Amino acid sequence: ADAYALSYVSPVLVAVISHYTFGERLNRWQLTALALGLAGVVVVIRPAFAQAGGAIIFPLLMPISYATYQVLTRVARHADDATVCVFYASLVGAGLMTLAMPFVWQPMPPAHWMWFALMGSCGLVGHWLLAVAAHRAPISLLAPLSYMQLVYAALIDLSVFGAIPDQWTLVG
Repeated sequence: ADAYALSYVSPVLVAVISHYTFGERLNRWQLTALALGLAGVVVVIRPAFAQAGGAIIFPLLMPISYATYQVLTRVARHADDATVCVFYASLVGAGLMTLAMPFVWQPMPPAHWMWFALMGSCGLVGHWLLAVAAHRAPISLLAPLSYMQLVYAALIDLSVFGAIPDQWTLVG
């Protein structure tokens, strides 16, 4: 959960990259949303990462790669259809994950295939919607909306795993 919460640094990265790459400017409400979201992330993760040591690099790569993906989607969307953007992003992701497969592969139980297909379908639709939105609005405007995933993640954690968020998670 802490590693996932750290991924929410990506909206700030997107805003900074978009400012310097596309000249996008944020109004004070957008800056406030980014600041509050970032403060919430800091409250959720607290100093729990002090114990992580060198392994901290992996959760830090997540927001960097997601911010890069969002910005590149915006760039690609100027020239291509949303479906083409999602296809190429999926192709790159599949290629990179295939490189890791010999080291981590385990057969998946048949009961998990339905969930696997559902997760892939939801991811496809989500990425397609991001590509469509990136064509219609500045990516720095869209990035803070990803903070809503924290709410959904906590609700899923509660309903699926029965994990009750602690007070700091709720405050964050």
